[in-house]
Amino acid sequence: MTDREWIVLFEDYCRNALRYSEHTISAYHNDLKAFSTFLKREAFGGFLDVSPRIAKFYAAHLSETHKARSVARKISALKTFFRFLNEQDSMEANPF
Repeated sequence: MTDREWIVLFEDYCRNALRYSEHTISAYHNDLKAFSTFLKREAFGGFLDVSPRIAKFYAAHLSETHKARSVARKISALKTFFRFLNEQDSMEANPF
């Protein structure tokens, strides 16, 4: 499954299972797209290739360009997403 397909499934999960607002879903979508772009730019692979080391590297990258509150929200979105991947038996552990 591609990163784009995982994002679509996650949005459905947020909408139907978690009952998140469309605003939250839109923000999470943007956070996941930005993370996917980062992974490709740095040649780290896709979502299923993320390790705790990559997660820490991304958090440090965000800290250089965003305020602490924004970083916390973006990391929260990624934690929720990787928990979803874990529930789908696609990852063994949440790297975030």
